[in-house]
Amino acid sequence: SAYNQTAGEFNCPETGVFVFSQSSHGRRESGVEAYTRFRLNGSHLFYGADSRNSWPGADDGGTATLTRMVSCAEGDIVTVHSRYDRDFVSETTSLTGYRLPGSNDTVGFHAYLGSNLFVNTGPIVFDQTNVNLGGYYSTNVGSFICPDNELYVFMWSISTRQESNHRDLELILMLADVEVKVGPKTGKPHTSNNWFKNSSSQAILRCEQYRHVY
Repeated sequence: SAYNQTAGEFNCPETGVFVFSQSSHGRRESGVEAYTRFRLNGSHLFYGADSRNSWPGADDGGTATLTRMVSCAEGDIVTVHSRYDRDFVSETTSLTGYRLPGSNDTVGFHAYLGSNLFVNTGPIVFDQTNVNLGGYYSTNVGSFICPDNELYVFMWSISTRQESNHRDLELILMLADVEVKVGPKTGKPHTSNNWFKNSSSQAILRCEQYRHVY
C-alpha cells in the first residue's frame, strides 16, 4: 500500500503526475478558522481545503474541498497537516489520490498565481504551473488551448482575504469568450476582522479543437 495509515504519509510508488483531492469539515465556536497544508518531503507545497464557521459565535462548522495535481518522483512523501487556533472544536478531513496514466496523449495542467491578485474584471493570468502535460496551458495569456474535440474537466478554487467591506468575489469560467460557468463565490465575512475565505467548483465541457478556456 502506498499510503501509510499510521504515519499519515503517501509514498509515491513511481515517478509521475498524481491527483490529490482533500476535504475538511471544521467546527469551532467563536468565529475562528482552521486550514490544512500539503507538504512534499517535509516542505510546504500548497494550502489545502480550509473550513470555517459562518459567523462569530456560531457553532455550525464549514466544509471545503480542494483538488491539485502534483508531479512526484519515486519515493517522494506527501503529507497533509492541519493548523487551527485554541478555539477550534473538531475537524473531519479526508484525502484521495490517484496517478494519471503515463501516456504521451495525457493532457492536464495545474496553474496558479505567483503573487497575490488585486481584484479586477479582466482574465486572470495564472503565471505559474507545476504540471503542464502537453504544454497546452499558456502562462502568458492565462488560457488553456483544447488540443482535440473532446470532453474536458476543469476545477478551480479561490481564496480571498476579506475585511469589513462585505463584498462577494466570484470566478467565471469562459470558453471562447462565452460565459459557461459562474462561481464560486467566496461569501461575505460577518466580522470586521481579516478573514481568509475560499471556495471551489468544477465543470465538464465539450470543447472544439483550438478553443480557449480561461
